[in-house]
Amino acid sequence: MTAAGPNGGTWFKPRLKNPEMKTKNFTERKMELAGWPVKITSYQWGERFYSTVDNVSPGAWIAKAEGSTREEAEKKVIERASELLAKTRRMKVSA
Repeated sequence: MTAAGPNGGTWFKPRLKNPEMKTKNFTERKMELAGWPVKITSYQWGERFYSTVDNVSPGAWIAKAEGSTREEAEKKVIERASELLAKTRRMKVSA
């Protein structure tokens, strides 16, 4: 539903297909991939598992994946994040 606010802007409230559905089995862990510190987050929503990898410092997502099991979702996201991080150049910063 969209409604105009006092400044003329709009606000959108997303509607969930099933408002009764909640995330379950939430886990976070830190590790190193291709020489970069990352955080892997996994959770179950409904029958599917979702996993993301972010770079710890600013917390930007590097990769996202889903699977029928936590292991499948994490395997996919780790493979994709490893590919992307391996291509990332490191710049030397002089002090």
